[in-house]
This record gives sequence, C-alpha cells and structure tokens, in this order.
Amino acid sequence: MSLDTVYRTLSTLTERGLVARISFTPGPAGYDADPARHHHVCMRCSLVRDVHDEQLDSIEPTDEVVDIGRPETVTMQFRSVCRDCQRKGSGA
Repeated sequence: MSLDTVYRTLSTLTERGLVARISFTPGPAGYDADPARHHHVCMRCSLVRDVHDEQLDSIEPTDEVVDIGRPETVTMQFRSVCRDCQRKGSGA
C-alpha cells in the first residue's frame, strides 16, 4: 500500500467524521479513532488525553464570534505536562 493511499484514506475518514486529525501537537499531524473533543495535550510527549467534561463540551460561540460567520467547531484545549513527564523531569 502506498503512502498516498494512506493519506487519502485518512483524509476521507476525517471528512466523514470517523477519525479526528490531531494537529495541535509538535511534529506531523496525528489521527485519533475517537473524533470527540480532546481537552488535554502534554507539551513534552504530545500525549492526548480524552477528557469528557460536560461543562467544557457545552461552551458555545459568543455573539461576537457568530457575527463573523457560522462556527463549524469549537475547540478547547489544555496544554500541560502529564504526570509521567513530570516524574521523569523530577528524577523520581
């Protein structure tokens, strides 16, 4: 299978909402089989944690945003350092 086939397939799956393109990590984009919102990313190892929080998921665009145009998605993200990276950094 060629890389072109892989990339075109991932693009199609993303367009259909079957996978999520993860592009807020350093380096090349990744893909996740869970297209739900992701709220936590480790800034060291790029680990993406699925945080399901009704309060975060219920954030809606403000009137000012809607006046600009119709929002298609809302993204909320916490960039932090995961516990494993914190332990590695502390020498523990």
